[in-house]
This record gives sequence, structure tokens and C-alpha cells, in this order.
Amino acid sequence: MTIEAIALERDLKPSTIMDHIDRLRVTDQLPDITHLRPADESRLTRILSTFEQLHTTSLTPVREILGDDYGYDELRFARLFLREEVSEGEDLPF
Repeated sequence: MTIEAIALERDLKPSTIMDHIDRLRVTDQLPDITHLRPADESRLTRILSTFEQLHTTSLTPVREILGDDYGYDELRFARLFLREEVSEGEDLPF
């Protein structure tokens, strides 16, 4: 299911669902979310590159670089895929 579909079914806002997913990520209990990977790879790549360029997982500095075309929910969601971009077995370098 998409984030929007889950939110609709649960009568919650998509941002609430994102918060729940983000909390699972922090506790290393996040299930496989590969099927939720955004279709627009170019936006995702740009977001992930900005996280890596800034050596941060913080949203605000990334949004300051990318601008208002990128919302915090989109950045939070992209951050979930950040670990996939790092080689297997390696921790994030930041």
C-alpha cells in the first residue's frame, strides 16, 4: 500500500504515517519498504545526494539547499532509503 492509502484506511494524515515509519527506522525495526520507493528516481537521487553532500541526516539543511519544491515529508521518506545507497555492511559515514 502507498503512504496515502495507509493514511486513508487508518483515517490519519500521511505525515502521521511517515512519523510512524520514521520511528521504526530509528529503532531498526523497519520492515522492507522497497515497494514504497518513489517512482521519480531523479528527485530521490537529488535528495540522497544532498544528504550525502552535507554529511547529515537532518532535514532542514537539506531542504534549505533543495528549496520549497521539496517538502519535509518527501525528505523524510527519502531518508529511509539512504542506507540502501551505502554499501552493504557499512554504516552511514555521518
